[in-house]
Amino acid sequence: MNYTVKLDNIRVANIKNVLSGRIKVRSKKRDGCDIIGIYGQNGTGKTAVIDCVEMIQELFMGRGLQEKRYYDCLYVNTSASTVAVGFFVEAGGKQYDAVYEAELKFTENGQDFFLSHESLKITGRGEGAYRTTLCCDFSDVDAIVSPQRFLSGLACGDRKTRMKLYARKLLARERKASFFFDDTVTELLKSGEPSDAGAVICALKQYANMDLFVIKNSHSGIISLNELIPLSFKIEEGATRIVKGEAGIRLDQPTLFPMIGYKDVSVLIDQLNVVLKSIVPDLRIELKEYGEQADDKGQPCMRFEPLAVSNGISLPLRNESEGIKKIISILSAIISFYNRENTTVLIDEFDAGIFEYLLGELLSVLQENGRGQLIFTSHNLRPLEVLDKTSIYFTSCNPNNRYIQLTNVKPNSNLRDFYYRTIELGGQKEKLYDETNLSELSLVLRIAGGKNRS
Repeated sequence: MNYTVKLDNIRVANIKNVLSGRIKVRSKKRDGCDIIGIYGQNGTGKTAVIDCVEMIQELFMGRGLQEKRYYDCLYVNTSASTVAVGFFVEAGGKQYDAVYEAELKFTENGQDFFLSHESLKITGRGEGAYRTTLCCDFSDVDAIVSPQRFLSGLACGDRKTRMKLYARKLLARERKASFFFDDTVTELLKSGEPSDAGAVICALKQYANMDLFVIKNSHSGIISLNELIPLSFKIEEGATRIVKGEAGIRLDQPTLFPMIGYKDVSVLIDQLNVVLKSIVPDLRIELKEYGEQADDKGQPCMRFEPLAVSNGISLPLRNESEGIKKIISILSAIISFYNRENTTVLIDEFDAGIFEYLLGELLSVLQENGRGQLIFTSHNLRPLEVLDKTSIYFTSCNPNNRYIQLTNVKPNSNLRDFYYRTIELGGQKEKLYDETNLSELSLVLRIAGGKNRS
């Protein structure tokens, strides 16, 4: 299926400490890629954006939101939490604007949550009002989905198919999964009569599986342990074979990989080495092979260890800095962003372990010639000096208007300096920083140390 999908906007309500917030991703002011950097005080909702897109990706892939981290995302004192993501979709020779929204609620005892409602709004590109709205209310045990014509198109009047779809809805509710993106539903959409809803749903599902990368801060945590390096990758071998996923390569001991997987890792390392030497001069990665052996199931595997080779000296990759390992872990996704307009990459704490100046230079190149979409959070302010000013969002102190862009920024202004002045002097509609009371901090530090307790 040939398609194009671009993430257009993200709306968040009652997720973590964000009561309401919206980020516009797709820019109509410039050609090429979209890069969005999110900055702000600790604990003001930067990572919430990454969490929400990960949640939508899981739903589009037909997976359930079973893990506890999704429960932890819901705002405690609320009746419902919602995530709505807008997309531009081109599929089947047509262009669409689409918005998918998922509503999450706590169970009555508050010990769990469930997906209470999902909707998908679709309209032709530039047509304005949404002409198709699909709704699935998981609390309605009688209806499967509305409008009825969407269900009729799936079941084609067949009673067995209708009962199967009803069972899939009940299973989706139990798994906290989407009904629209259930494998059974998407297969029926592919085999049935062409429709706008079918084209959009199938394109979004394929986009989530093959073109959307969500790289959480947990990747950096794993790297810090120096036991494993997670590689987010996409390998394209002509038009016949495309592989996307994550591979974990051990750093503390040799890795045992199935042979077919090892071949993909070898191709991936070759891909990374082409670019890596331009980022870290005279550095390349090699795989030291210890030979083939069978795993516990008798399947042929290769045992190997990653080495870092620099200036003719080979050392285990675990001896390299966290920054270099971080670059290696995300580099394949960055390569895909640079070359493919369909690719969307989200990276939490992009700057973690990466040299400040190198981060700025890398983003300059990506902004100049990239084709996909990149959304990142960061505490390093160097990107404020190199990225387009419309590419930067800041988290405010107002949870009801969490994401803002600075106003009254002159074209020749240094956004980094402007941001500092705004923190100190104000001047924006929303406050950007809750000031630290230095006198109070000094006092409580002394008290906590056992002095001046009286």
